[in-house]
Amino acid sequence: MTMKAATIALLVTGSVTAAATGVVIATHQATEQDAVNATVEINPAQSSSAPAPDQDLNPTVPSQDLVSDDSDHVHHASTEDSNPMLSTPLPPTLTPVRTLFDAVIPEVRSRTQVVLLLPDALSDAVLDEPIYLHHTEDTRHYSIILGLTPDCTANVCSVGSIEAELDGTPYPEEFSERVNLAQNIQGHFQPMICGASCLPPVVGWSYAGAFYRIYLKVPGSDAEIREDLIAIANSAIERGPR
Repeated sequence: MTMKAATIALLVTGSVTAAATGVVIATHQATEQDAVNATVEINPAQSSSAPAPDQDLNPTVPSQDLVSDDSDHVHHASTEDSNPMLSTPLPPTLTPVRTLFDAVIPEVRSRTQVVLLLPDALSDAVLDEPIYLHHTEDTRHYSIILGLTPDCTANVCSVGSIEAELDGTPYPEEFSERVNLAQNIQGHFQPMICGASCLPPVVGWSYAGAFYRIYLKVPGSDAEIREDLIAIANSAIERGPR
C-alpha cells in the first residue's frame, strides 16, 4: 500500500507572511510506521506560534510534487493566550501558550490515533529564546520536540519534548514519585537525572489508553520544577484533546 510522507516548513515574520508554505510530498512504500517530520519556529519577540523554515525544504527547485499554500499562519501574542479553562492559577514562573502549537496540530492529529494532548502553559525560561517545533508521529505515537535550532533534535539542543504512546507504560524505575494531577489522574514525576548525559525532568500520566510524558529543562529546585511540571501537565489535561 502506497502512503505519503511530508516535510513541512513555514516562514512568518512580524505580521505578514514572508514566504509561502511549502509542502514537499514524497511517495514511498510504508506501513503504519509511516512518520512525518516538520519544523516550525516560535519566536517570542514576534509571536507565540510564528513558524520558520525547515532546512531541508528547497521550494525553488521545480518539481511536479511541489505544492504551495499561501494561507497565513500568523499569531499575535494577546489576551487570547490566557486560559480560562485552567481550574487553578498558574505558578508565576509559567506563561499561557494557548495557541503555541496550532501550526503543527493538523499534521500531527491527521497521522496518529493517539489522543492529542498539549500544554497550555510553559516555563518563562523556555520561552526566552526562539523555539523550533520538530514533530514526528505514526498511528501509535507522537513526539513534539522544543528545539533551539532548526536542524537539531538532540537533547543538547532542545529544551524538552511532549510525547505519547498508545498502550504505553512507565519504564522500569523511570519515575521516583507519584503525583496528583488534574481530573483525579495519578501521575509520575522524576527530577533531572545525569549519567553520561542528563535527562530533563519529566512528568508522565495515563489518559485515554495512552501514556504521556512532558520533558522540560526548567530552572529552580526540585520542588519548584516539580510544581511547574505538574502545572504544565494539568494545563494539557484540562485543555483536553486537540
